[in-house]
Amino acid sequence: MLRNNYSHGMSVTANSFPTVTNCAFTNNGERAVEGLALAAVPGFTNNTATGNVGNFMSVTSATITAPLTIGSQSILEGALMMSANLNVQPSGTLVVEQGVNFKFTAAYEVVVDGSMHLRGTSYEPIVFTDDADDSVAGDTNNNGPSIGSPTSWRGITILPTALYCPLEHVVIRYTGSAFVPALTCSSPQASLRCLRADHAYDRGFVLNGLSSTPTNLVAWACGGFGVQLVGGNFQVAHATCAGNGTGIRRENAWSGLVLNSNSYGNTTNFANFGAGAQVATSNGGFAGVNGNLNLNPQFLNQAQGDLHLGSSSPCLGNAEVLAAFFAQKDFDENSRLLDHALIGLPLPDMGAFEYSPWNMTVTGVARPGSVITYTMTGPPAESLWVLGALDGTTAIIPYGMLLSGAVPGQSDQDPRLQPRPVLLADPREFQPLLVVRHSMTQLPRPAPRLDPLFCQLRRCDRLQPVPKLVAIDREQLATE
Repeated sequence: MLRNNYSHGMSVTANSFPTVTNCAFTNNGERAVEGLALAAVPGFTNNTATGNVGNFMSVTSATITAPLTIGSQSILEGALMMSANLNVQPSGTLVVEQGVNFKFTAAYEVVVDGSMHLRGTSYEPIVFTDDADDSVAGDTNNNGPSIGSPTSWRGITILPTALYCPLEHVVIRYTGSAFVPALTCSSPQASLRCLRADHAYDRGFVLNGLSSTPTNLVAWACGGFGVQLVGGNFQVAHATCAGNGTGIRRENAWSGLVLNSNSYGNTTNFANFGAGAQVATSNGGFAGVNGNLNLNPQFLNQAQGDLHLGSSSPCLGNAEVLAAFFAQKDFDENSRLLDHALIGLPLPDMGAFEYSPWNMTVTGVARPGSVITYTMTGPPAESLWVLGALDGTTAIIPYGMLLSGAVPGQSDQDPRLQPRPVLLADPREFQPLLVVRHSMTQLPRPAPRLDPLFCQLRRCDRLQPVPKLVAIDREQLATE
């Protein structure tokens, strides 16, 4: 324990890489940890901070020239306080795991010329924000209730020369100092999935020359463009833009397609798209062209940033199925092939959020040998519960591979009538010791049909006791 010091609990020089485990920083006169290099953060694990003037680790140098992985177990009270620019050099690789938050104390920025892997989840996203933003990890700077403000820091820039940069489930807030967008990405090696830009003073996403499809982008309350498409011929799929100056703007050098997206409630929903030939099965303009709509999507609460669709939204079931299949999951990690009408058909929705008429609660500890119980509530319907992934044994087209449950039509194996074990393809990864139970208000008697709600079509990410369908991180479980 480090406590009752007049100044910082620990002051670290730039060349120091201490190992600090299970330590409590308590009632110190200044910050819990001061002067830390970002590369030294992994040396801290499972520590706590209470009663200090600043219950945080202050990072004062952050140039990455070698591989570095940062996980939430290394972060004091949920956030790193950044008092330096974060630069990933060509020789560097920065890997950030889910649940890590970065709070910037001034007009600093993130610039990537190497490789950056941001591995958030919908339940534990990676957040970049203002140090005054108490909505993320609480009152980190211990100065009383406060909210962030646009222009508090610059933003994130991924340069054209950057190497492999997969970004998933990342939230970027309160950017725009020097008019820097929340995220500028020009690298063909970048992959963007489930990213959100809130309260940017200027633009949310500026995209140029990508080689993959940015999927499930959300831009809310940005002063300029929510999404600016500068150049290239890539598609943008399942974006949601609301409350911005302009939802989505196309520059003349961009020749791709906006698909299955929802740009509504902005001052201008679509800019420089002409008659809408480059917009398809989307909402916010060009009604009658390429399956587009221009109707109120019935966001649950746009003023507060809740851009989920209401139960009677005209955007339900009107997205293009093939693009939804390749998107695989929505912003919340639900399947993109949900069936809002509960008729056993894939009916994907426009925008980043898929509407689900059913709710699932998950209880139990995600460890080998344990029992995980899934409980479903919602209206009765003819549907089959399937836990699916890409590494199963039985193909259920177009949903994926059957891991648990029954092939449609085999009602004697209906998992709603009896538990079924989850059998994974490789027993070295995880033993078949999970039991799935299912409760509904009413069970249909006809042969069940496949309900796409329960199909996980991507990799296995995470299993937590939360009221959502998620999957299993088998590598982590194998170590527990």
